[in-house]
Amino acid sequence: MQYASPGYNNMYSNNRENNYLGELDENGVRQGYGQITYFNGDSYEGSWVNDKMGGLGIYRWRDGGWYEGEFHEGKINGTGVRVYASGNVYTGDFVKGRKEGQGKMVFKSGDCYQGEWANDEMHGKGMYTWAS
Repeated sequence: MQYASPGYNNMYSNNRENNYLGELDENGVRQGYGQITYFNGDSYEGSWVNDKMGGLGIYRWRDGGWYEGEFHEGKINGTGVRVYASGNVYTGDFVKGRKEGQGKMVFKSGDCYQGEWANDEMHGKGMYTWAS
């Protein structure tokens, strides 16, 4: 069971799964700006549209990785920066949570790939540069 009230408030569940602090509409649906900490340690701060991450925000994974950029219908979608716990950094386009379109990955080793991506993989035209 969830408890919520309209306006800027705290929404939480009695099974202690998630903790949300932010704007709610008159029906208790997350809408506008808010922050959520998930039971698994991940968190999100940013815009909400119809109870889903939407617009600009930042998602942090408990392993230390994070993403800052666009979200649509609860998924990473659009342009953003994804920093992985490994130290790799991707800047570019995402579709439904996957690297898709144009982007640049700078690997922890210093190697770099800039070009086309499809289904989370380097695919199509691009340039790979080795650090050494």
